[in-house]
Amino acid sequence: MGFFTNIKDTQASNKRGTFLTEGEHTLSVARVKMVESKKNNATYFCVEANVEDSTSDNHRAGQLITWLVKMGGEWPEYALADIKAFVMSASGAPEDEIDDTFMDAVLANDGDLLGGKLVDCSVNVVETKRGGEFNKHSWSPHSDA
Repeated sequence: MGFFTNIKDTQASNKRGTFLTEGEHTLSVARVKMVESKKNNATYFCVEANVEDSTSDNHRAGQLITWLVKMGGEWPEYALADIKAFVMSASGAPEDEIDDTFMDAVLANDGDLLGGKLVDCSVNVVETKRGGEFNKHSWSPHSDA
């Protein structure tokens, strides 16, 4: 086996998104999709977006970021609530219109329904009861203010 045996199946690093760090971010949605993990057989709701503006030194304009939400798991209602908040912010649809049919439309055609939509995301580090940390993403419609 040579050094480059698996290169054909590897995605170029400039096409991979990074995760958002703490701060205020304006993003342009590139695509929305469902992905299957090759590591743990989990399914994730995936948003890929380009940074338009950010208060974090870790992100620059044009950078591709990825937001993943694990489906199912121990707290499925939290996953659905976070996804609904994102979809409402990106689409402008009211909460009562977001149902499984709407989500099918969001995910159809490589998620292009929300492609190009601007959305604001505030990321805060939250401490867990067990002493760990996670990045909490709070979505809102884009504001020019």
